Amino acid sequence: MTPRRDPNFGRFAVTIITIGMIIIILGLAFIWFLFQSGGVNAPSSLLKGLLARRGSLSGTRLNAVHVTGNMVIVNLSKEFLTNLAGGMSSEMLAVYSIVNSLLYNIENIEAVQILIEGERLPTLRGNVEIGTPLIANPSITIAS
Repeated sequence: MTPRRDPNFGRFAVTIITIGMIIIILGLAFIWFLFQSGGVNAPSSLLKGLLARRGSLSGTRLNAVHVTGNMVIVNLSKEFLTNLAGGMSSEMLAVYSIVNSLLYNIENIEAVQILIEGERLPTLRGNVEIGTPLIANPSITIAS
């Protein structure tokens, strides 16, 4: 007796090979993207792209970005306050889109201090505290 071969083995092998090829192609595309974008080690380029995409932050200028030890200090223009829609949700999204973007994309950074026109304000517009350095809030994510 000759052993019988599973008739679905060929389909299984093709599926596994196809999935493997897709993973390899996506990985290579990701590596190419990192090289094209200059990597993720420039906090000012991350923030400029973020501020350009978000409608509620339109008009906001990035005055300066400093990395001090394990903290990033972000100095934004007054438009960050004046052009922001009111309410807790808008403030949380505005603040943590910046904080999370920096902390999740730059190695060895543990906190972000947000300044408005070079001043440390206690709150953004009365709801979200920005007077002290902020850490990531994983419950807040923004879809691109």
